[in-house]
Amino acid sequence: MKNLLKTFVVIALVAAIGFSMVACPEEAGNNKNNGNGTGSGDIDSALYGTWRNDNNTLIITFSSGGITWGGTVGNTFSYLPSGTKWTAKNGAISHIYSGTTTKAYDYSIDSSGKLILTSISGAKQTLTKDGGSDGGGGNWTPDGYSPIQLTENQWANGNITTSDGQQWFTFTCTQSGSSGQYIHVNFGTLTDLYVQVYDSYGDVANNNNESNISSTSSYYYTSRYLTSGKKYYIKVWPSGSGSGTYRIAFNRMWFSADYDSVNGFIFGKNTSTITIAGYTGPMNGAVNIPSTIDGKTVVSIGNGVFNGMGLTSVTIPNGVITIGDWAFGWNHLTSVTIPDSVTTIGDWAFVGDNLSPGGQMTSVIIPNSVTSIGGGAFWNHPLASVTIGANVELKTYYSNDGGGNNRDGIYHPFPNNFSSIYNPNKQAGTYIFNGTITIDGVPVYTGSWSKN
Repeated sequence: MKNLLKTFVVIALVAAIGFSMVACPEEAGNNKNNGNGTGSGDIDSALYGTWRNDNNTLIITFSSGGITWGGTVGNTFSYLPSGTKWTAKNGAISHIYSGTTTKAYDYSIDSSGKLILTSISGAKQTLTKDGGSDGGGGNWTPDGYSPIQLTENQWANGNITTSDGQQWFTFTCTQSGSSGQYIHVNFGTLTDLYVQVYDSYGDVANNNNESNISSTSSYYYTSRYLTSGKKYYIKVWPSGSGSGTYRIAFNRMWFSADYDSVNGFIFGKNTSTITIAGYTGPMNGAVNIPSTIDGKTVVSIGNGVFNGMGLTSVTIPNGVITIGDWAFGWNHLTSVTIPDSVTTIGDWAFVGDNLSPGGQMTSVIIPNSVTSIGGGAFWNHPLASVTIGANVELKTYYSNDGGGNNRDGIYHPFPNNFSSIYNPNKQAGTYIFNGTITIDGVPVYTGSWSKN
C-alpha cells in the first residue's frame, strides 16, 4: 500500500523535476573557480559582473580574476581538477587543463542585454545581469493588451469571448528556487485552456512549453521556477473552439487560492471550522497541531496531511473529530494521544513506516468517543497493548496487491487477529498480545490477542 500512496508523491516530484530540467543544460556550475589562473584578456570585460537565470540554478560571476560558478545546475564543473583555467572570450567559455582546451558554452549578449549561453549539446540558458538600471528586469509588455494585475492568493476573474482570443495577467514573483511559483485556474464556462508564463523581456520563463489545464485534469495548476521580486506575465488562451469565463490566481502552494496557510498548516478559506488540508512546516520530529487556527476550531485532519514526514510524535488537540486516511501514515511515531473528541479514524491513519526505525508504538489508547477505525490504521507498529471502548466498528481495507506483511490483501485496523478477538462481543477494555511480536525489529506477530 505504501507504493500506491508514494506513486502520487513520485508523480508530483517528476512534474517538478521536469520543469527544472527543461531549463537546464547538460553542463553547469558550482561554487568554485578551480584555481582559474587567468591572465590579462582571458575574460571578456563585457561580461564583468554577476549573471543568473530565472530560477537561480545557474549563477556566474565574471571578473578579471576569473569565473566563479554558483547555483545547483549541473555540478559537473566541481569535478574539474585543481589548476583548471577558465577563459571567456571570443564568444566561447572554456576550461583549460594540461594544455587541453574544452569548450563549455558559446555565449552572446542579445539586444536586450541578456547573456545567452549555448552548451555543446545545443541547450540554452538565458541569464540576466544583477544590478542593471531596471533592477535586472526588462520593460517588455504584450503588444495590444493591458495585463490585469494579480495579487498573491486572490482570484482574478477572466473572460475570453472568442475561441481565438487571449487574455494577459501580470504578477511579481513571491517564491524563488525549487519550491516554485504556482498558478491556479478555476473554471467557469471556459473549461479547457492553455497557460504560458513570460518574463519582462518577453521570453518564455524556464523555456517551458505552455501548460494545458482542463476541467478533466487531475489538478488545476501549473508551476514555474522563477526569481522572487521579478515581474512576469501570464498568457491565457482557449484550447480548441472554447470561450468563456474562468478565474486565475498565483501563490506559493499547490493548494489553490481557496486555501490559506498559517505556520505551515494549510486550510480552506471561508469556513466556520478548520480542516487541515496540508502541511509545509518542519518535518522529522514532533508536530503540535493547534486547537485553533485563525480563531477557528480545528475539527478535522485531512487525508495524507502528515504522511511520510519522519514524525516521531504528534499532539492532536481536543476538538478534532475526524482523522483522515493516511493522515499520519508512514512515520516513526513512538506514541500518540488521541483526544476524546475524535469519532472517526481513517484507513492507514497511523500506519508505521516499514523502513528503519519503522513504527515504534507499543501501546495505544482509543478513547470511548471513537466509533469507527479504518483498515490498516495501526499496522507496522510493535503493539502489545490496545485499550479500546465498546462497540467500535473495526473496518477492513481490501487490497489486491497482496504485498507487505499481508498475504491475502485484507487489512484490519490492528495487527494479527485483534479484530477476530474483539468483534464477537465488542467489549471495552485492554487487549494484550501474547506471543512474539518482533524478530530483529521486524513485526511478525506469532501468537494471539486476548482481553485482559
